[in-house]
Amino acid sequence: VASKLTEDLIGLQRQGLDASILSDNLIKDIFAKLDSGSIAKESVNIIFERLMKNEARTVDEAIKAAGVSTINDEELGKGLDKIINDNIAVVKEKGMSALSTLMGRAMAEYRGKADGQKINAMVKDKLQKLLK
Repeated sequence: VASKLTEDLIGLQRQGLDASILSDNLIKDIFAKLDSGSIAKESVNIIFERLMKNEARTVDEAIKAAGVSTINDEELGKGLDKIINDNIAVVKEKGMSALSTLMGRAMAEYRGKADGQKINAMVKDKLQKLLK
């Protein structure tokens, strides 16, 4: 929480955005949604940015505008299966070393929609099962 407030907000301020727009209630709402799993930690900075650019007035509007609401494990699993199948040649060639390639593609698709650690664990598990 502390790093999000300091690092992310300072970074956005350096880009010329005004952090004073973020009320205590907006910040509390963001972290309540993070705590409940409604958003992934990777989306916090995106939500801050939308609010600070006045592209949204509420956290829910910012989430919708940025398209960063979380997806459930079933949807994520199906999406990861597709990424693995689309890159099956890389998997056959590199084996477990294909994990970094698959993670890059998965994060490009699901950044802000699912926790990065969860994505990594699921991709690794699917890859291990496929290679047995």
